[in-house]
Amino acid sequence: MAALETHTLDGTDEPLRIYLTCVQVLAANDDPRAPAVLDAAHTLLQTRAARIHDDSLRQTFLHDVLDHRELLERHHNIFNIEVQRTTD
Repeated sequence: MAALETHTLDGTDEPLRIYLTCVQVLAANDDPRAPAVLDAAHTLLQTRAARIHDDSLRQTFLHDVLDHRELLERHHNIFNIEVQRTTD
């Protein structure tokens, strides 16, 4: 985890899979860093998706790639819950 805090995953073959694995391990251990790592992964995923100009291909990239879909779902679930809690 220290490497993620001080370095990027540039040059790795599958940075989103690495992020997802980190998120899974952190979440399984109730580590408070999980949301921040998930948010960083989500930002990278959305940045890469924005480079795909064809809407159909972009949707495929986001929703048909298992790791990408799981990152989206986890991000929605975690940050949606936090928003609901702060407004109650």
